[in-house]
Amino acid sequence: MSLLLGVNAFPARGEAADRQARALTSWRGLEGVRLANLGWKGDVLEVEGFATHPVLREDSRTASGRLGPRKPIVREVFDRLAAIAAAEGCRWFAYANSDIAWTQAAVDAVVRGGRQAYAFSRGDVDPRTGEVVEVVTAGVDAFVFDVAWWSANRRRFRDYIGGEPIWDNVYAAILLAHSDGVLLNREPLVRHERHPAGDWRGSPFAHYLAYLAALDSLYFSRWAGYHGRLEALRARGAGEEEEMALQDDAFCGPFPVGARLVQAGRALKARVRWAAQRRREA
Repeated sequence: MSLLLGVNAFPARGEAADRQARALTSWRGLEGVRLANLGWKGDVLEVEGFATHPVLREDSRTASGRLGPRKPIVREVFDRLAAIAAAEGCRWFAYANSDIAWTQAAVDAVVRGGRQAYAFSRGDVDPRTGEVVEVVTAGVDAFVFDVAWWSANRRRFRDYIGGEPIWDNVYAAILLAHSDGVLLNREPLVRHERHPAGDWRGSPFAHYLAYLAALDSLYFSRWAGYHGRLEALRARGAGEEEEMALQDDAFCGPFPVGARLVQAGRALKARVRWAAQRRREA
């Protein structure tokens, strides 16, 4: 097997637990993959069919300095999955939230394509009918990395919090800028039962997320520019070839010198403000 699929399952309740259970059932039905469920020592949910790995050390609280739900740090998750994949002889590792359903077509696209990295946008599914109602191109819901590529490039990625916004767009922009990777967002290769979304601005980690977003403003701006152009292409019925060319044009190449200088000042200001906030909260 060449692909390790990783998740951080959690003790959800009510409808969230049902969505998680149905999504993870789809993972167990895949061919050619290994399944890994990551958690913290003494805090990991056993999931049928998944190897349990209590290997996480960091979390949303330690990274942000704020109290709130315990959530994983994405870069640490990817580091741990890369190590597990290497030990098990897998070329790639993948990660998605526990309410994302994988399809065999997504797995086959990775193995057949042989790229350094992949990002997938989800197809939202009507929970009553099971029909896909929309491919949500504004976000990215599953990532796949070649173990060797991740090891060489992990320094480019910051300690974002899983299950919170922003990180997926930034990670996708970095992936597309520095690998031969591709964003697959035309077909619903990964799926998600549609439900009301929360307001991230009410998250206890919102200030931390805004701080990281300021540090990664250049990449986030590339993502925003890409998505606006993608919507325009789709409005006029552009084909796959044009959309793939857009990815190359939107993400590849160095940032302009002027933009880098502006970003240096923005990042310095963000670091000063974040340090002052941490002192006030200490």
